[in-house]
Amino acid sequence: MTVGWGDVLSAVLVGAVWGCTNPFLRKGATNDENIGGQSRDGKSDKPTDDQSNQSKKNNSMVQSLLRFRRVRVWLPYLLNQSGSILYYKLLATSDLSLSVPVCNALALVFSSATSFLLG
Repeated sequence: MTVGWGDVLSAVLVGAVWGCTNPFLRKGATNDENIGGQSRDGKSDKPTDDQSNQSKKNNSMVQSLLRFRRVRVWLPYLLNQSGSILYYKLLATSDLSLSVPVCNALALVFSSATSFLLG
């Protein structure tokens, strides 16, 4: 099967979108107000021994969902998902054994470069 320029461009675009959004997702998902389990006032946010496992799970789920309120999380997430849509289009039209490793390798390269540039 021959590889067309459209497939090459799509693979590079998917790798770039995935790779460039991953560091922003990671950076946006970190909680600026709660780093290292301590809030700004120095009190620990770790649950006490008398809390049940269920309340710990609920607290963790709520914190995860609250992260999506921030633009620094959902904007890179939406861009990343648009790359996934393009990826599925690419998989439908090109050779699977070639496009999957190429997209993943390019995503790694772009992710490393973006992480380096962000510091």
